Amino acid sequence: GICLFLSSRLAVSHQTVERELTTRGPVDTVQRAVFDENALDVSTTSGGYEYHIVFSTGCSLYQDWQSYVFFYQAMVSRQPGTITRIVSGCEDEASEKTMRELFDKEIRPMSPDRFKIHFTPDYSKLDNGKTFVYFNKPFGMRHWMENALGFPKTPINEDAIVILVDPDQAIIRPFTNNNFAN
Repeated sequence: GICLFLSSRLAVSHQTVERELTTRGPVDTVQRAVFDENALDVSTTSGGYEYHIVFSTGCSLYQDWQSYVFFYQAMVSRQPGTITRIVSGCEDEASEKTMRELFDKEIRPMSPDRFKIHFTPDYSKLDNGKTFVYFNKPFGMRHWMENALGFPKTPINEDAIVILVDPDQAIIRPFTNNNFAN
């Protein structure tokens, strides 16, 4: 079955990442990593397990920056597997198009086969007219699992490991070996 792992133990805050990038110089750090061929040579599996690292965001430029840092940290930590940003709540097609264009220009080139973006409907609007933004995470996750992984009817790989994190976390060392003790 699917292992869903919520962690803050192996992740750090975005302030730590910002501090690291500031001391090294963000442009130099990112350019050096993006153009380092070894940094991009990471498999979608490790130890025979297929990994999916996913994080849920709204459709905002603020969370686009968080996503950029998250994808970058996944790349430099050499996290195996597919890394997917689940975006919920784009108000119109133009907003979704802008997010997709930014992703294609800024993030996909870091690891074209592994870094993905998945758009879902806005699940935050309730029948009574109220808004509850926290519904986007679980229902966006369900939308992604059904549409990207084929669950529950025709799963692509029932033994895949799905790790759900927040966009303001960063991977400082990879999740591997299915024991999470590294």
